[in-house]
Amino acid sequence: MRKLLVIIIFCHLSSFSQTYFNNRYGASANSLDASRVIIYDNNNFIVQDAFVSSYSDNLIKLSMMKLNVFGYLTDTKMFIENELSVSQSRNNGSLKRFSSSSLYSVGVIRKYNSWVYDRGSLFKFDNSLDTIWTKKFGEAIMPLDTNYYFEHFDLNEAKDLIVIGEINMQGESSEVLLMKIDSSGNKKWERYYESGPFNLGTNVLSLPGGGYALSCFKWQFQSTISHNYLIRTDSLGNELWRRYIGGPLDDGPLFLAWSASDSTIVGAYHTADSALTNSDSYNRLALIKVDVDNNLVYDKKFMPEKDYDQWNFYVYGINIDAMNNIVVVGSTNEPVYHSEGYLFKFTNAGDSLWYRQYKIGTDIQTDHYLTGVTPAPDGGYAAVGYFIPAFSDTGNQDVWVIKVDSMGCISEGDCWLGNREITAYQSKEGLKIYANPSSGRINIEVPQDDRGDDYVLTIWDLYGRKADEVIVPPGAANVGIDISGWSPGLYTVVSASGGKFKGRGK
Repeated sequence: MRKLLVIIIFCHLSSFSQTYFNNRYGASANSLDASRVIIYDNNNFIVQDAFVSSYSDNLIKLSMMKLNVFGYLTDTKMFIENELSVSQSRNNGSLKRFSSSSLYSVGVIRKYNSWVYDRGSLFKFDNSLDTIWTKKFGEAIMPLDTNYYFEHFDLNEAKDLIVIGEINMQGESSEVLLMKIDSSGNKKWERYYESGPFNLGTNVLSLPGGGYALSCFKWQFQSTISHNYLIRTDSLGNELWRRYIGGPLDDGPLFLAWSASDSTIVGAYHTADSALTNSDSYNRLALIKVDVDNNLVYDKKFMPEKDYDQWNFYVYGINIDAMNNIVVVGSTNEPVYHSEGYLFKFTNAGDSLWYRQYKIGTDIQTDHYLTGVTPAPDGGYAAVGYFIPAFSDTGNQDVWVIKVDSMGCISEGDCWLGNREITAYQSKEGLKIYANPSSGRINIEVPQDDRGDDYVLTIWDLYGRKADEVIVPPGAANVGIDISGWSPGLYTVVSASGGKFKGRGK
């Protein structure tokens, strides 16, 4: 009995301990890799990787990588079709488990002829990540000038696949595509939706009780105006209502997640603050929540204005964890024109908790993009994207995967708090701050060993901006700070003495 108890205790500790990693992966030494898709599945992270073999190869291949919870690559499978490009979807959520023995994935298969011939693709995988079958969906009547793209899917209560994407007619116009496919890969029906000449279906949610929520993106060539619209349909794809979202300038695609705690639809996108095209603008993050009857719960904007250098700030995905918190993933350009990935965490009510930026390279010109995120069983998050090395960062473009804890720290006590990552020693209890939370005045207790000269407290908001800095008088046991005029949110206090970090608290 004593041995059994010991085993149980160790299993419990192992299952709840935090894991961390920050790694790059490539299909081969010469390949150029990118990913937008990651899921946690059966004690592993599964990453879908689209790659080309070299700079001169324009045929895209597909691979599936299996990582354990410590980030070690345990399995890789490649899928190559002669004379065809096989690509993953551009959206996280295009890979899902269907049953205890199979997974599904959607994307695009391209054949080059006098133009291009694109078809939506549906893969069925077994637990070893081998393909059970592949299905292609598209135009079958000559001259094959209409292209199909699959972007995302969900499973309805009958285990049918509801796929959203785009149908493009001769490159002159496009409509949102919604297709229902049974579990054997047979098409049941397809529907189309539009609002102007060019439309893209980004995400789809299967709603409890029947029907679907569709995020749709309308855009124009060489325009500074693009918007989203949210559609709810019945179980046959017939439109029940639509809501136009964003504006008045250039917005990015709307990414959706289902909030089971209050049966609402949550969406995130980036919205422009300047009349420039979406590819070159100052952006902020927008978070919206709507119920299934089209009642607006909230519509919030985050990120400071352009004085905080949110140049080309992009949203690429959203997810909701087991505690009903919302996490958004994307990338942002730093002032020296290199990109870093970020995670932004919110309560389900849309209140910001923390914002972190990440990178793996060291060269100032290296670009980092995070494009998909999934909750992890230890309360943290795994995010996927790609890494484009420059100069001193060697190698080719690789898939990049990070695993962080519930506070977004890339390793224990190592959290991004500004223009650089700060590694702060943290005692068991950290800095003692009271009243906490507070909207009026806080007191910070100075540890006994630090009541000497040169003790400084620096307070950062969740965007990494310095909110206040206090030089503590020698011998002081505590410091009082008036925060009544501060914006609501999470703040981090970092203490330092003699130029060395001593502790932190929140």
